[in-house]
Amino acid sequence: MNGYNPMTWECEKSGCFNKVKRPKIEMFHDCFYDKISMSDIDAAVEVNGNFLLIEWKSGGGKLKTAQRIFFERLTRHSNIFVYIVSGDAETMRIDGYSVISGGKHDDKFVHCGLEGFKKILKDFNDWAVKNPH
Repeated sequence: MNGYNPMTWECEKSGCFNKVKRPKIEMFHDCFYDKISMSDIDAAVEVNGNFLLIEWKSGGGKLKTAQRIFFERLTRHSNIFVYIVSGDAETMRIDGYSVISGGKHDDKFVHCGLEGFKKILKDFNDWAVKNPH
């Protein structure tokens, strides 16, 4: 792996990252009424005041209803874009994505692979550089 933010955790030496380092956000469930729970976000980037979030899903990229509502409300009056990516995180195979922006989930699944999705991210970067918020 290369890049500016590679994962340096070594499971063989230190155990499963999810068990050792991932915050157990379910411990905070009793802090909120009814069925409200915290959500995690798999990836986020800010470019010139514009935000892009990625929620990674396996098996078709379907969001739970609460996650969809969360992302729709988060993007409703903001410069936040959420990409729901379907694929295999271990191999980084990407099958496609859908988008939530402006408070609406465009549930249309757009087929693409890793290189296609990287182009989406590069296009966002180019747009964000030209459109500071």
